[in-house]
Amino acid sequence: MSSEKSSNRWLSRSEYRQTFRHGQPSRREESREEALADWVGEDRRPGVFADLRPEAKTAADLVQDVLNSVKNPDLALLEKIQDAWTGLVGVDNARYSQPTRIYKGRLYVEVPDSSWLFVFKTQRQADISGRVATFTQNAITGIQFVPPGINPASSTHHPRKGQP
Repeated sequence: MSSEKSSNRWLSRSEYRQTFRHGQPSRREESREEALADWVGEDRRPGVFADLRPEAKTAADLVQDVLNSVKNPDLALLEKIQDAWTGLVGVDNARYSQPTRIYKGRLYVEVPDSSWLFVFKTQRQADISGRVATFTQNAITGIQFVPPGINPASSTHHPRKGQP
């Protein structure tokens, strides 16, 4: 009997955690397995059961599942932007800037050199902002170029609104 293991969950033993008998099948699963064993016979039982059980997950897959369940969606978007940053802004611009965080839909890009910070803010912000918005399908509403160490969640950092 050949069947796709991913689509067939007949012998997955998904209920065993819900019983007091840890590691053992539930009564329903046990009776289902006994009925199947009676139907196919003892000589064919191991092969049929092996075909019907889902494949075991590797430890790496289990760890990735846990990480994906607790991961902040902004972090996934930030990783995607960081991976494509050189292609989005060009090699020279990427050398002097690094996207570091997303806060309230705004991308914060650290620029360690004050001269380059001025260039990014005055000459390249509109172009880079448009490219990032297109790349993220408008998930990023704006870009803020900051010196290293600025925390957007702190109460002391507020982007300027107009002239001081």
